Formats: sequence, structure tokens, C-alpha cells
Amino acid sequence: MHCLLCAPVILALFCGSCASVEVRNVPQTPAVQEQQSQPAKQPTAQGAKPTEDGSGFGVFEVPVNPKGLGNDPFDAIDDAVSIEERPSGGELFAAPVPFRSPQLGWGLVGIGGYIFRFDPEEKEGPPSTVAIGGFYTENGSWMGFGGGRLHLDGDRWRIKFGGGYADIRYDFYGVGTGAGNEDSSLPFQTQASGFLVEPMMRIAPHWYLGPSYKHSNSETEIRSNVTVPPELKPDQFNATTAALGIAIEQDSRDDTFYPEAGSWLQAKLSFYDDVFGSDFDYRKLESSFASYHKLGEPDVLAWQVIWEDSGDAPFYDLSVHDFRGYIPGRYQDRIRLAGEVEYRRHLFWRIAGVAFAGLGQVTPSYSDFHADNLLPSVGLGIRFRLTEKNSMNYRIDIGWGRNGVQFYFAIGEAF
Repeated sequence: MHCLLCAPVILALFCGSCASVEVRNVPQTPAVQEQQSQPAKQPTAQGAKPTEDGSGFGVFEVPVNPKGLGNDPFDAIDDAVSIEERPSGGELFAAPVPFRSPQLGWGLVGIGGYIFRFDPEEKEGPPSTVAIGGFYTENGSWMGFGGGRLHLDGDRWRIKFGGGYADIRYDFYGVGTGAGNEDSSLPFQTQASGFLVEPMMRIAPHWYLGPSYKHSNSETEIRSNVTVPPELKPDQFNATTAALGIAIEQDSRDDTFYPEAGSWLQAKLSFYDDVFGSDFDYRKLESSFASYHKLGEPDVLAWQVIWEDSGDAPFYDLSVHDFRGYIPGRYQDRIRLAGEVEYRRHLFWRIAGVAFAGLGQVTPSYSDFHADNLLPSVGLGIRFRLTEKNSMNYRIDIGWGRNGVQFYFAIGEAF
């Protein structure tokens, strides 16, 4: 399945490459959002107090509340998320989250879950989290999901798991840069289910290594009477994909919500084969590296690089250029190389601003990379801090790419 199935919440819960509630590409098996033990630190450049649990689930705080504002108007925002502390020290949470995607339009996510520690007396390392939820969008797409992340034996062991079912309507633009430039698409509808299991063991400070297994079933149809492009093979419209892989991660970020220092490396090599239950045999590499630098009290510079190689993947599991400024899924091919930089500055009160720029390319082979096919993007954004407890922002971005402008409304930073 492609990333459209990862939709807003799945991205925040399970995807390793971002913590934002934002739709990416076309259906793909969700990957659990990695989290790191966070030392206590002073309020961020935006004045927020960082979360102590490092769970990443604070992203589901809604930015509006129709009830009374009280003495502090942001009390209403804090109250919009239902969080109940249990006698064991755990917390129940539930929240709705509005979002917007260039592919799906406006939508609403609902999620509920539990943040806890297996040993309530243990204070070191991040807590465990389990959650269930779903979303619905204005174009009729919907999804239900569940999953979590467990931290065992003082965070020596980490277990990610998740699964869901989705019915997604989206536009398929074809394969390759040329197809994306033509501005021609087909209306697709994909119904898919899938799950992921990924246990990891700490092998050194900040480093984790372990196997990964993911499995998905998908049925795709074209919602119009048109001729199927030759690159879309009929056997890919009703298929099962399954992979056993190896994953490695290094995470030294000082905060999972709004990092000001540290780095985050993620890499996974997945082997799709009929031995593991897959209809197609191919190899897929997914890797990214992000770094964060505090330039002064109000300023942070963040950057990331991405390398993906999908091998002989079917059309629904290709590498996609999904930087802000581009419609997710418009540019996709076997290989993707990309980089992005973002300058973040606190302006006043709970308001911050960002400026970002990116550059990337998708190609069928490494020898096909060419300067004429680069996909540049630039943009600006506003950040609005939601609560006093977590350094979590509601973000509004405008990005310009090769084909025009795109708007984004999401929770959490882009990376």
C-alpha cells in the first residue's frame, strides 16, 4: 500500500519520516513513528514546555474549542484534548484533529489511546503508547487504524506495531518526471488493509536495530472509463505485498515534537518475496537523515536528506517526491534523492514563522539524473503553539513548486 493510506494520523503514529498530521502520497503500509528518550530541558524557542513522555501523541490536540475561553484563551485549546491521568501513572487521551491535503481535501481525524509505563516507578526512557482511531475526508476517503509502540526493560527493547483498513480516492499522475509535468491524471480508488511489526534492540547509546515485517492487501480501480496506461500491469490492481526487512535508527534529538539539537537517522531495507507472502519480488530501501541546530534563543535551523530506491516495485509502492509545493503522488519513480532546509524563528507570544526550501528528483535509474528534471520548492509558514505542556504547533504552510502553489494545514513540524 502507498502512503495515502498513511493519511494524517497514521503518519504521526507510525511513519518514521515525519511527526506531522499530514497526508502524503498514495497507499503504503504505515510505519510506526520512532520516539526517543528526552532529557528535561528549558522551554523551546516558542516558549513551550517540552513533553516529558516523548510519545509523539501530543500531535492530536485540536486547535479550536467552541466552549468558553476563560481567563486564558488557550485554556480552551488545552481542554479540547481529553487527557485523564490514571492511578498507575498512565494517561488516557482522545482528540479530533482537522487537516487538509492536496489529494484528499479537508478531513477530520479522531483518535484515542493510552500512554503508560510497564513499571510506574521507572522514570528513564520514553513511555509506551497504544492508540486507535480513524479519519474521513470531503472526497469520501476514510480509514480505521490501531497500533502502538512499546518500550521494555528500560528502553532496551522497542516494539512497533500497527494496522488498518482504508478506502482512499486519489489522482494517479503516472510514473516518471515526464508524466508529472503533463498535468494529466486518472481518478483511482484503492481499498486496502495492512499491518506492520517491528521489534528493535538497543545496540549502542541512541542506536537501535531489528527486523521488520509488513503485509498488505489492496484492490484498486479506475473511477472512469479510460484506457489503462501500459506501465500499469493488470495484476497490480488486486495484489498482496509482504516484506521482511532490517531496520536501523539513530536518534539524538533533544525533543520529539520540536527539536532544537541532535540528529535523526532512519534506514530500512525491505525484501518483498513470495516466501513472505508477496505477489511481487523486489527490494526497497528507505532512508533519511535530519539534523537540528539552535542558532540563538529564538532561531533553529533544520535540514534533511532523503534517499529511496524502490527497485522493481509495483506502481503503488514507488518512491514519491512529497515535499511541500507538490501534490503528493504527482512525481514518482523507482529512485528518489532529495534535500530540504528550514529556518524556524519564534516571533511573539505563541506565534512562530518558518521559511523553507527543497530540491529533489525522481528517476528510473541513477544514470538518468539530470539538472533539467530537478524539482525545486520554496515556501513560508506560520506556527501556532497549541498547549503549554507540549512544544507542539499547528502549522499553516504555503509552498511553491514547479507546477504552482499548494497549501497545507497540519499538526507538528514537517520533519
